[in-house]
Amino acid sequence: MTTRRRRRRDDDEPAGAPVPLADVLAARLDQLAGSDMVRACRAWNHVAGEAVRAVASPTRLSRGTLTVACASSVWAQELSLMAPEILERMRELDPSVEVQRLRFVTQSQDR
Repeated sequence: MTTRRRRRRDDDEPAGAPVPLADVLAARLDQLAGSDMVRACRAWNHVAGEAVRAVASPTRLSRGTLTVACASSVWAQELSLMAPEILERMRELDPSVEVQRLRFVTQSQDR
């Protein structure tokens, strides 16, 4: 069973009134804007360059490890060799980025 959060209503708003989607999304986007994953993705996108972004994209940040899905095992291997340089450039761009390690995986074809 899922519990629903109730937002406070204004005195002039009837109980159970629908909440505009824009209000719900705005609150969530504000939370996400400062998240570690967003900062890591911004740094990755800046550092990776257009050619690499076309074949590799960050998918998860967990315990300091940024997982990057690659189009092929060749790309995953190549980027693994470049990981120290990529990490250094990400940290130079944004010292608050919480990425300690890069993990490159081959993206499954059924996505």
